[in-house]
Amino acid sequence: MNFKKSIVSLLSISALTFSFGGATLAQEIVPLTKNQSIKTTLLGNTDVAYWNTDVKANNTIILKSGFTIPSGIYAIAVDGYQEAGSRGNPRIVYTLHKVTGANSTEQVWSSTIKTENGYVYAAIPISVGDNTTTYVLKAQNLTDFTVALRGNIIASSH
Repeated sequence: MNFKKSIVSLLSISALTFSFGGATLAQEIVPLTKNQSIKTTLLGNTDVAYWNTDVKANNTIILKSGFTIPSGIYAIAVDGYQEAGSRGNPRIVYTLHKVTGANSTEQVWSSTIKTENGYVYAAIPISVGDNTTTYVLKAQNLTDFTVALRGNIIASSH
């Protein structure tokens, strides 16, 4: 009987030792704030620009400004989600502008995306972007209701 108690005690001590060791290795993870941009590189994909906002009816907004496109990339795309709920089907025009001066830009790409409240994807021609130019991404809402936009520009090196 003492032998069984000794084994149980030994196992209890081992379990406590491992749990204390795990607790000392654990680090507190700081939660992200709403709309915080995360720079990630995964499998050759880089998050170049990020947005999470609403665009009002028949309005144009800047989704992201002051970003560059990395060198050595294979593809660039707008990737995200647009949602208007039961109000109808969103119709958004995404435009990419290169900054040409202090207060001036030149449109270099445009894509109209109409979807039934869901995933959106639009490829940007590789010839449009370079790593020496600063860009601005805009969204124009062509519908009569507010649309929620969430997404990013992804640059892929593969």
